[in-house]
Amino acid sequence: MKKYFFFILMISVATFFSCTKNVNVNVNSKYTQPMLVLNSLLQPDSNAIVQVSKSTSALDGSTPTIVVDAAVELWEDGKFKTNCINAGNGFYTTTYKPLVSHTYTFKAHENGMTDVDGTTTIPSLSMISIISVDTTAEDVTIQINDPGGNEYYSFDLTTVDTFGYTNNLQLYTDNTMLLDNTSSPAFSFGRHGNRKLHRIPNYVSNQLFIGQSNQYVLSFNTDNGGHVGHGGFQPPPQPLPIGTYYLKVSNISAEIYKYFKTVDGSTNPNPFAEPTQIYSNVNNGLGIVGSRNNQTYFILKK
Repeated sequence: MKKYFFFILMISVATFFSCTKNVNVNVNSKYTQPMLVLNSLLQPDSNAIVQVSKSTSALDGSTPTIVVDAAVELWEDGKFKTNCINAGNGFYTTTYKPLVSHTYTFKAHENGMTDVDGTTTIPSLSMISIISVDTTAEDVTIQINDPGGNEYYSFDLTTVDTFGYTNNLQLYTDNTMLLDNTSSPAFSFGRHGNRKLHRIPNYVSNQLFIGQSNQYVLSFNTDNGGHVGHGGFQPPPQPLPIGTYYLKVSNISAEIYKYFKTVDGSTNPNPFAEPTQIYSNVNNGLGIVGSRNNQTYFILKK
């Protein structure tokens, strides 16, 4: 019996070592060499500003560093507009406010690094109106008159209480035209009975309602028992917390939409979801240069 066990053991050891070999892993140099990183969100009512930092190798555990001595330029519609001023902490700014429907490019140069640039076009505003607010069901109905073409939207519902504290509320909807891009397709039951608009910033594409004029119901909850919902378990209605409610609807650029979509996918809790690479529109570097145009509505005061 001992001889038999020793024989099996030797076969196992021989099999293990015969199947073991050294494997050389080639990592793309894009992720091993430091690169400049540009991050900017342009808005027509704010000064143009961009943050410049430097990435680290994928094999390096250190954190990215800000760049304090870069030369940064702002270009408008392919023509030089102005130099950006170092405002500290890696931020470079100008006093210039971008214009709607114009295209802007940040170009950054740092000694010893490859020059980078990122471009975005400021989106125009779509015609959006508030139709009604249901304080019992906690629903707000909006109408979007979509202009056609590729349009992207994001929604942000914020409450400001009497002490000045703000709270961003998760939005829900039953309308499938606002859910065509969700990476979390499972229904959300419980006190809602409908689906989260998105886990990141409530972003949507107009691909299912291009050029249409439609009304959409956005549901929200103000506390753990507050949402009556449109199906599933419905708890007793709770009074809305005292405060002021604002709904911000933004037309966002394609770059911001793609960035949100990949961030949403990369943080998807579904263990079977495919890995997602974060979108970047910075040439020769990393980061995101995008834009948005906001409409903010006062919808409720308690």
